[in-house]
Amino acid sequence: MSDPLQPLRVLIVEDSEDDAELLLIELHKAGFRPESERVESEPEMAAALSTQEWDLILSDFNMPRFSALGALGLLQDRSLDVPFIIVSGAIGEETAVICMKAGAHDYIMKSNLARLVPVVQRELREAGERFARRLAEQALAASEQRYRTIVDTANDGIVAVDAEGCITYMNGRMREMLGYEARASTAPSPLDDTGAAAPREIEARPFADVLHQADRDDWVQRLEQLRAGARLQFDVRLVRKDGGGLWALNSCSPLLDQAGAFVGAIAMLRDVTERKQAEEALAHQALHDALTGLPNRSLLNDRLSQAILAARRENWSLGVLLIDLDRFKEVNDTFGHAYGPAAETGGATSAERLARVGYGGTAWR
Repeated sequence: MSDPLQPLRVLIVEDSEDDAELLLIELHKAGFRPESERVESEPEMAAALSTQEWDLILSDFNMPRFSALGALGLLQDRSLDVPFIIVSGAIGEETAVICMKAGAHDYIMKSNLARLVPVVQRELREAGERFARRLAEQALAASEQRYRTIVDTANDGIVAVDAEGCITYMNGRMREMLGYEARASTAPSPLDDTGAAAPREIEARPFADVLHQADRDDWVQRLEQLRAGARLQFDVRLVRKDGGGLWALNSCSPLLDQAGAFVGAIAMLRDVTERKQAEEALAHQALHDALTGLPNRSLLNDRLSQAILAARRENWSLGVLLIDLDRFKEVNDTFGHAYGPAAETGGATSAERLARVGYGGTAWR
């Protein structure tokens, strides 16, 4: 059969065995099964605190070899959060205030033990709430630390900005991408708006300051879209600390407060410079001759179509000049195959210079 009584570990700081027994009787009548130890000196209390954990401490105010204030000091030295209730035969209001300021949770008179159980029940409940809150805070702190570690060691750059678009956070990878010292972050997470972790050189500066000049106006429009709740992904050019540049894929999301108001944005930026360079190289190869670097027939057709439309619209004259390199085979046969491409490249350079004389001219091969 289960025990209906609630176990309660009680440390009683009291020099009178009879008074301690009265306290235990009151607790037992209220449905508690007290497991108690009585101490009446500092060494005895220190030993009791070291041997086990206690749910409750009941202390007389003044004893021959100890006092409630001494017991409170010993408890606080060990940073223990245990309900501490003073039970005294005679304690003035001024003394009670001193005890409460020293850390006592409440006090009752020995002549009014009817207050004991309600006070004990209240303090046990509040102690349980404090314990649960500490556990939640510890779990939150551990989760936040894990989150910060993940964010600051991410392969992508992460930047947080406030509602005005000013930088409030920058992880280690982002600092590396921009050429700043890649130190570990000790500031609030990017989801906080209480501080900054960006390098001092760009701390609190507009995010636009790290963008290529040609992309800054576009960022202003993007920020307005974020204020409206949009999630964005686009390529952007960044400017490094040394003045160099790089391309990044920017994935942005708005940050909202509990009321749903826009308070900023968080951006994840991945260095895509190699991809952009490869794309540009492929595009160039598709539209230019590999030997001379001049536009090929595909690009010529496109530009010729545009030139014809422009000539008709502006009533211009349009001319197409065809240049042929005669006796090209003889150059190869006489001087070797290395000289043929060189001659062709020289001819292409001359044609390109000629094309630039007029407005909108194009040399092609």
